[in-house]
Amino acid sequence: MNKNRQAVIDWIEESCTEFNYAITLTFPTKQAVTEAMAKSCCNRFRSFYNSGLGYKNFKRKEKVDKTKSAPIVSMLEGDGISQRFHYHLALHKPADMSPDKFAALIKYSWQRAVYGEFCKIDIQPITSAGWANYISKKVTSTNTDVLDVTNTNIH
Repeated sequence: MNKNRQAVIDWIEESCTEFNYAITLTFPTKQAVTEAMAKSCCNRFRSFYNSGLGYKNFKRKEKVDKTKSAPIVSMLEGDGISQRFHYHLALHKPADMSPDKFAALIKYSWQRAVYGEFCKIDIQPITSAGWANYISKKVTSTNTDVLDVTNTNIH
């Protein structure tokens, strides 16, 4: 395994946050999605998701304190040509929120982010240490672009 990929895995696994949900988000098939469009949708998802968890004004506050927004790891895969863009996320479900309510929040946030278009959303609890390894599979020694640093917040 290359050093960049191992560094990303270590960064995720050694954070103070216990990422306990693995999410895969796809985009509507009706139109071509560019990388910029994909990142914009993820940014909107983060806004709706943070609001749903009670983080108000998180974009302004997280610049000073990362704990003022929900922890999230965002990996954007695909090239928009041979493989459609899609996101792999690692999220932390708050202890006081039921799994059903958490799943509903994710689905609602993503549907709003893609303007109500139909998309596949896969939500699974993380039961082993392999998710960080899986979502970082496209990180290479010369390319770390799959890590969407704009839409990632690890604390």
